[in-house]
Amino acid sequence: MLINQILSRLSDDKIKFIASLDYGADKDKHFQALQNVISRGGNVIMESEYWFPYEVIELGSYSLVGNHQREFIACISIVAHNIKTGVDKNNVLDEFISDRIDAISSLDPIFRNEILTNLELE
Repeated sequence: MLINQILSRLSDDKIKFIASLDYGADKDKHFQALQNVISRGGNVIMESEYWFPYEVIELGSYSLVGNHQREFIACISIVAHNIKTGVDKNNVLDEFISDRIDAISSLDPIFRNEILTNLELE
């Protein structure tokens, strides 16, 4: 599953959910910045987008919140993509995945397969 396919399925409501993950702080600014990152296929410009929106993307990748599976896999996909491309130098892919494998395993099978395929783990 390509990251573009995962991101193309995010509705505005799902993007707003991600944008609100920092306790709702600066959610409008995060929302606008998230739309920019999504339009670029998940590519983040760390120099200008670390705090807006990468902060909430990382927060969204930590754990599955309620029934927000699509948002969770989108966040994981964006972070993993930026690690793989060398943009995110703060995370290591194997550790990133290892820290989230329990949450990934708890996803509905269709979502679990999407993220594992995207991470090239299947």
